[in-house]
Amino acid sequence: MNNNKQYVIFDLDGTLVDSFLTVVNACKRVFANHAPTKMPDNDYFNTYRTQDMEKMFVELSDIAGMSRKDFRTSYDEQYALDCIAGTKPIKRQYERLKDAKRQRLGIIVLTNKRQHIAEQVCSTLFPKDEIDIVIGREDALPIKPRHVLIDRLRACNINPKTQCLMYYGDSEIDHRSADLLCVQYTSV
Repeated sequence: MNNNKQYVIFDLDGTLVDSFLTVVNACKRVFANHAPTKMPDNDYFNTYRTQDMEKMFVELSDIAGMSRKDFRTSYDEQYALDCIAGTKPIKRQYERLKDAKRQRLGIIVLTNKRQHIAEQVCSTLFPKDEIDIVIGREDALPIKPRHVLIDRLRACNINPKTQCLMYYGDSEIDHRSADLLCVQYTSV
């Protein structure tokens, strides 16, 4: 990999793709399997359409009476069953991505989705070679906004302070992640 290449970072959910219905359906399947009488109604889920999903997962684990790790593991299993249906690119941010590619910038997708799921979503919804690097989580803990982000980028031979020009995101977690990486943040 070219160590001098410049990159733009995009969050995935709520930034590059609208996956809200897919996320909600996976959460509902968790409740159907583990706590069917405690399932929140659609109004509850709709309050999170434009908010931090990590906060929603914490609340949902409490509502379901499950540990955060158990809820997240069950959610990941349910989400993996159908992570594409109902998920679509968000046109405005996709245009930003294409503009960055025309400027010969590399594209990094940084997400709290599991690595293999993030790769599947990106490879299914975007043309080949449009996204250079996909970084998702490898265990139950979110990767954003933790120092593991820096390690994961360095493993790709990228120094975020000198090679990443912009971080596009839609949440406070994305903003804090950009601060951690010392990268300019733009809220979408």
